[in-house]
Amino acid sequence: MTESRKVPKLRFPEFSGDWEQRKVSECVSFFSGKGLSKSDIKNNGKYSCILYGNLYTDYGMIISNVFHKTDVLPQSALFSINGDVLVPGSDTTPTGLARASSIEVDNVLLGGDINVLRPNKEVNGSFLSLSLNINRNQMLKLIKGSTVRHIHNKDIGTISFFLPTNLENQIKIVNLFKNLDSAITLHQRKLETLKKVKKSLLQKMFPKKGEKIPEIRFPEFSGDWEQCKFSDHVETRRGLTYKPSDVCVNGIRVLRSSNINEDSYLSKEDDIFVNEDAVKIPYAKNGDILITSANGSSRLVGKHAIIRGIADNSAVHGGFMILASSKNPYFYNASMSSNWYKNFIKLFSMGGNGAIGNLSKNDLDKQIIRIPSNAEQNKIGDLFKQYDSIITLHQRKLEVLNKLKKAMLQNMFV
Repeated sequence: MTESRKVPKLRFPEFSGDWEQRKVSECVSFFSGKGLSKSDIKNNGKYSCILYGNLYTDYGMIISNVFHKTDVLPQSALFSINGDVLVPGSDTTPTGLARASSIEVDNVLLGGDINVLRPNKEVNGSFLSLSLNINRNQMLKLIKGSTVRHIHNKDIGTISFFLPTNLENQIKIVNLFKNLDSAITLHQRKLETLKKVKKSLLQKMFPKKGEKIPEIRFPEFSGDWEQCKFSDHVETRRGLTYKPSDVCVNGIRVLRSSNINEDSYLSKEDDIFVNEDAVKIPYAKNGDILITSANGSSRLVGKHAIIRGIADNSAVHGGFMILASSKNPYFYNASMSSNWYKNFIKLFSMGGNGAIGNLSKNDLDKQIIRIPSNAEQNKIGDLFKQYDSIITLHQRKLEVLNKLKKAMLQNMFV
């Protein structure tokens, strides 16, 4: 916070004038939630309720609906008033404690270990919760304790923040962030739905162990799938080993495990580059399948994605990676998300107890798989290519929205 600046960098044109610096204690009355536990939660309870853990697991900055219920009514029970600001009171880590949520629902039973800040008439609760989260570093400094951490109302009251004196200005800022959060939630849900559909199709469009045909297939195809070795149709090759002296600022990009986000390829700002003279293996191409063959986290071994959007002769895969090339890369990449590949990773990926997980190129090449005709491969590959494109589109939109929200939080508050 820069105390010399009393207006935000970005504001609605109809508002003017300096924002005022206030302490939280000047703007709210303090209360504390009353005892409730997880065992008190009922599917069809009488009272809507919130436990302190819900505040950093189930809800965001603005709570507009509550989905937990209880029949328990603690002595001197505390119910919410629309606009209350809730901050968890204790946790084993500090991250959950340095987070405020405003509740826009009346008569919700508030459980124990919840700091309740009830704003006066000149302060919008959601604006206050946004301000507290922007001033997260101030909250982190107030957390006390070693094993179990605590933050108390009296400490939160010492936090300073800037406030536009016009309540309409506060509400307009809050509504902007509500709309952003709604758009973010919408894309998150669409993304989750697409991933679930894709996962279901991967389970059903490839034969299960011991089966010769998949559970679901396009109606124009019939007959058993052919049994073959993975290497009969997919060429694999190990990655580049290079020296620290080969690393440079601009050169040939070295593709690593970090270039695979779940099952999508991405180039990153912190990618490593090496001198062209250090490259002694063929360059990676668009359509190649990038596979993690070794990683300190064994659960990441075997993850894979199709490389897309790179320039010719601009990248190679690193020494802990395998590159797979095929005439039908989208089919084989999808096949590597089906059951045979998951079982292969479980059986052949060594690691655990601190050891580096390792996938052998030779073991992968020898795997027996089933494949259909080229025409059916192409159709299956095209289907999953479309799903991947739509999923990537929603991921990018989500990233843009999150970046936009971050920028607005930085620029619309003092």
